[in-house]
Amino acid sequence: MAKNILQFQQNIKEKDQIDLSRDLSILLRTGITINEAVIMIKSQTRSSLLKKLLAEIQVSVENGSTLSSALDKSNYRLKSVFINLVKAGEASGSLSQNLNFISEWIERNVQLKRNIKSVTLYPKIVISAAFILGMFLSIFILPKLIPVFNSMSLELPMVTRIVLATAVFFRDKSWVVILTVLIAFILYKIISKVIFTRRLLQNFYLATPFFGGLMKSYELALFSQLMSVLLKSGLTINQAFEVAGSETRNVPYNDSFIKIKDRLIQGVSLSESIKNFEKLYANNYSSIILVGEKTGTLEESFRNLADYYNKDIQSRTKDLPTIIEPILLLFIGIIVGVIALSIILPIYQLSSGLQ
Repeated sequence: MAKNILQFQQNIKEKDQIDLSRDLSILLRTGITINEAVIMIKSQTRSSLLKKLLAEIQVSVENGSTLSSALDKSNYRLKSVFINLVKAGEASGSLSQNLNFISEWIERNVQLKRNIKSVTLYPKIVISAAFILGMFLSIFILPKLIPVFNSMSLELPMVTRIVLATAVFFRDKSWVVILTVLIAFILYKIISKVIFTRRLLQNFYLATPFFGGLMKSYELALFSQLMSVLLKSGLTINQAFEVAGSETRNVPYNDSFIKIKDRLIQGVSLSESIKNFEKLYANNYSSIILVGEKTGTLEESFRNLADYYNKDIQSRTKDLPTIIEPILLLFIGIIVGVIALSIILPIYQLSSGLQ
């Protein structure tokens, strides 16, 4: 463990974690030992980090450590769920099955992230293109109109003066603009890592009309998928909830997990504990969990909830272009309109004066 303190842990890619858990599951089902399985996977993998992780595991296992303890003290970080499910599988004798659960969960989690990224890709491209186009016009085109307008000997409209002054600033101080944007981006990244500011930002995002619902569906799908897998692996509700709560990066949900976990320890049911957080969990969420608690099918209830929220995310992502496109078109239309107006108005004034 001292080794981990003195050396930074490196993250193993999710794809490599999927391959590792799936390959281990298949090999262990054939009846070979963990050490033999690790040696076989190490000889075949192309990932240098995974190869180093497997080398560490091999040494630890040969020295008598369990697979979970070898993973826990490694210098290469896996998801906490990975280690907890391996530990549960070792205790219950279902290691191969739990490793298969891990690969399935990480795969679903990766797919969920891809769905969210695909939603935001289109607006990012359009906004970036609009920004680049605006910078190009401001630096190379609009400043060339200044001598033309000055030769007209007329008072330029306010909108023209503002646009031309902005264009000149971007041309002469482009490095200031780029540096300011870069510093603002870095500051945002730093501030967003602080728990207090992350809580404020994420509460704001959750309150927005469309993206708030998408964020809630993502968090609930992620949590429900994980709870289903953990309960299926044999963990108790309290153990599963503690592991699942450690996976979220959303501070408001993490705050709720801490309070719900305390209530579970006090003997309050999960469905009753969730009711205190109506802004984060829909009414049907606690109702379905209540049914699962009464019928002893809680794992199935979480699986059904995961399916429901995954479908909800897919539905919302399909609707997103319909919502975003008018906003983006309006945004770009305003920019183009202002630039066009700043050029047309002086020409119109000149033509009116000649008449």
